[in-house]
Amino acid sequence: LARERSKVLNRERMELCTALLDVLDNLDRSRAGCQSAASAAELSQGLDMVSQQFLTALQSMGVKRMVTVGENFDHNLHEASGMIPAQGKQRDQEVIFEERAGYLFGEQLLRAARVVVATVSD
Repeated sequence: LARERSKVLNRERMELCTALLDVLDNLDRSRAGCQSAASAAELSQGLDMVSQQFLTALQSMGVKRMVTVGENFDHNLHEASGMIPAQGKQRDQEVIFEERAGYLFGEQLLRAARVVVATVSD
């Protein structure tokens, strides 16, 4: 019974975390837009603090942001939004850009990362 309650609680937490991730995405976009305007430095710093606070809250619930750039594409963890020819030392199937962060809930995938992948032509 305790194990079943734990599963239900984790499912509910995952649903909550999924909803909160969209808010975090919007904060990230706002922060990125503020970085190009020197007069908005204080606003940018504030957004950075809120974003970090939000991420810390998610982490306390068991959510972890995945590292994707430089990793090999894994269809179990990543959603490819595009492929571009590899340049320099980039490897075939290497994630070179992250459009949307991916997250794990414990060891379980909460949301796949949306990424751009390098490809080597034969």
